[in-house]
Amino acid sequence: MTNKNPAFTGYERDYRILSPNVDSSSVAKLRLMQWNVLAHVDQFVHCPPKSLPLENRCEQIAAEIFRFDPDVICLQEVDFLSHLLNRLNANSDKYAAAFSPKVLSPCLSIEDNIGPDGAAIIYRSDRLMALKTMELPLDNSLERSALLCKFQLTSSTKLPSFYVVSVHLKAKLSFVETRLEQGKFLKDGLVKLLPENGDSDQCSPLFVCGDFNAQPHEPVIELMQKNVVSMTLGWTLTSAYAMANNGKEPDYTTWKIRHSSDQKQPMELFHTIDYIFYSRDSVHLCGLWWPPLRETIGPTALPSSVFPSDHMNLVADFALPVLDDTEIKPV
Repeated sequence: MTNKNPAFTGYERDYRILSPNVDSSSVAKLRLMQWNVLAHVDQFVHCPPKSLPLENRCEQIAAEIFRFDPDVICLQEVDFLSHLLNRLNANSDKYAAAFSPKVLSPCLSIEDNIGPDGAAIIYRSDRLMALKTMELPLDNSLERSALLCKFQLTSSTKLPSFYVVSVHLKAKLSFVETRLEQGKFLKDGLVKLLPENGDSDQCSPLFVCGDFNAQPHEPVIELMQKNVVSMTLGWTLTSAYAMANNGKEPDYTTWKIRHSSDQKQPMELFHTIDYIFYSRDSVHLCGLWWPPLRETIGPTALPSSVFPSDHMNLVADFALPVLDDTEIKPV
């Protein structure tokens, strides 16, 4: 591996422009990436074995991050955070991170593991200052937590601070109620932020990014958008990708074909379970990168020699209004 930033040579994606005429003098742009980067890699039917080793995937993940150049990156299933940070910072020290490991990470049962997986938030430390980092429990046993960071853009003191949450809910179709309970725990943790930080934080935008392991019709997704926090907080959350597509989520954010221990045939999953939620009353969605067409990926699904995870990353651009002019101005 060289110190040169890895070049992205993979595939094309469409960028959907939603607000082309936002007045740049009254806002600051912010780009967020959401990505489940796949901790342990096994049982994928069509993925070439040479594509699965950590070194190869870490290089590809870094290449995608350099390609999109996000300010904040929310990751799940990351058990190689130190490796990734070393790669991102090979030519500079621009990237910093916070990490919340799973207490009962399945990675720990794998031979020659490199530690537990968990949720992480990587950010550009030359653009952002981390004001606060904390875990938000997702159950009474504290076995799994969401990770929250509060940031301030370093470019201006007139820009609001903002919150970013990286979350990973319980997998498998049968755990619908468990995911709903985890969503309620997350909601309760967010509600507690207001009295802790005072009324000045009512203007702070909120972004909740994660692998919810829940399709759009599940109760926890409805909870996130309708009842996540009290209206007094000013946080009414909306899915960025649904907003960009007339209320409909992408056809998929994960597509995998795996061997199944209880089925004779490989199991294929093609659906949307990853989201970027944002507080629509305090921040403006400017545009986003749409997942590539199924035909672009090819019949072997994810991961592959081009795609380092079984999930697609989501990338969205937002505009933060300045504090003394909170109304976003079209030109």
